[in-house]
Amino acid sequence: MITLYNKLNYPAEFTWAPNLGEKGTAFSIRPATGVVDPFKDLDCEVVWHPSFLAPEDGSFSLMIHSGNTLQLRCKAEVRTG
Repeated sequence: MITLYNKLNYPAEFTWAPNLGEKGTAFSIRPATGVVDPFKDLDCEVVWHPSFLAPEDGSFSLMIHSGNTLQLRCKAEVRTG
């Protein structure tokens, strides 16, 4: 989970966009787009979808409409045994 916080008095619209590498991505974020109301927060679920060739690293751009773009790096930790 990652939490988006809006500490301002105006709704913040956002969109998550995956940064695709050579192998694509095995991560997803939900909700992928939405609005964080003023003085509220919103939890976004980050999920890794394992498969034989799934990359264990990924990244997303968090685009705040009419605002900044931030980067989120993801890394899956695979435990064996």
